[in-house]
Amino acid sequence: MGEDKDSVQLVFYRIWDDSIQYEMKGPLKLNYTLQKDTFIAKDNRWVGKLYEQDYVVFVKNITSDSIAIFKKKTKSIEESMSMLFPSDNAMSKFSPWNVYYLKK
Repeated sequence: MGEDKDSVQLVFYRIWDDSIQYEMKGPLKLNYTLQKDTFIAKDNRWVGKLYEQDYVVFVKNITSDSIAIFKKKTKSIEESMSMLFPSDNAMSKFSPWNVYYLKK
């Protein structure tokens, strides 16, 4: 029987003017870029696409060097634009709100 070993996944969000790059390093590797359609500053709502799939990303500041991100697939840009700001305990298929730290 093999030993159970902990695994470490590192997740990076790189936020540009026109896109958000998502990269996961570790046993499960992912790397993709969401292309921006719309950004609404009043509720930090970022709406975009990965190929033909629509996404909405909400961001909230935690501290001066950290943010929380909530990402969800949606059925359309219209759904992304009309979705209510998620509660602190909201879940999506991907995850709940997760905190990310500024890499220095």
